[in-house]
Amino acid sequence: MFQPLHSTSTTYWQVTDAERITAEVGLELIRISAGLETLYDIHRDKDQALNALQEYRLFKIKALH
Repeated sequence: MFQPLHSTSTTYWQVTDAERITAEVGLELIRISAGLETLYDIHRDKDQALNALQEYRLFKIKALH
């Protein structure tokens, strides 16, 4: 399983900006967790996650216009 997480809005949502900066957790940081799977499964999950991210970004861009 390939699980990308946006650390600022998940793990670090409850800390102050100063604490987050001290921990070197930038807003652009994405944490990736991978379990024990075949290489094929990991690549497929990665591709699915990146496609979903691209679709989300396109949706947000269209929503702004």
